[in-house]
Amino acid sequence: MIGNVADTHAGLNVSNNTFQNSGQNIYISNSSNVGKGILGATISGNKFQGNTYPYTPYSDMPSGHINFFGGGNGIQITGNNISGGTNMSGIRVAGYYLYPGASAPRPFYNLVIRYNTIQNLTGTDGTGNAAGVHFYNVPDSGVPVSPRAVLTSAQPTVRDNAFISTSGPGISYTKGVSNPLATIIAQYNYWGSPGGPNGTGGTGVSGNVDYSNWLTAPPPTNFLNLPLILR
Repeated sequence: MIGNVADTHAGLNVSNNTFQNSGQNIYISNSSNVGKGILGATISGNKFQGNTYPYTPYSDMPSGHINFFGGGNGIQITGNNISGGTNMSGIRVAGYYLYPGASAPRPFYNLVIRYNTIQNLTGTDGTGNAAGVHFYNVPDSGVPVSPRAVLTSAQPTVRDNAFISTSGPGISYTKGVSNPLATIIAQYNYWGSPGGPNGTGGTGVSGNVDYSNWLTAPPPTNFLNLPLILR
């Protein structure tokens, strides 16, 4: 599924689908310098199984099963199960070039990544080993030499996810100096080990990621599936 947003798109909802044996499955891009971008998008309850991306070495951008590119507001990525992918991160959130004539980079606001299970990823996402989630800013020394911004100083919500057996880190944060968000707060996630990302079998992190107060076991992805508790 490939989506391109020329100006403003509101209310996109992709839920309860199965994506199997294909490439980059959901790709939502804001290509406008004047519009408000991607507004109120929801990606929830989907299953991604055995997908492979034919990585091309000339690309300077990582690939992912779920891709948001170029800025937006009010995006929720919740309750998805990504398993067995090759040459893609689980979720990719990427900034955009500040082209000549644009007033500012196009960042993401009010982003929620919660209750997702991302496991058994292999290969590369194009810039490094496949990460569970990759927040990506081409360094400002990249080509062309233009600032990008992924996130504002308003922290995204990244919690209650499980990152298990990924070839790369559970979360990777690649940023240029134009990005005002110094650190991704990613507390209360499970990293494939009771000892956290640095425990035995843990997925690790890359870049400025605060992973303190991790979970020692995977969280339920949908509380409605828990057994009834009689009172």
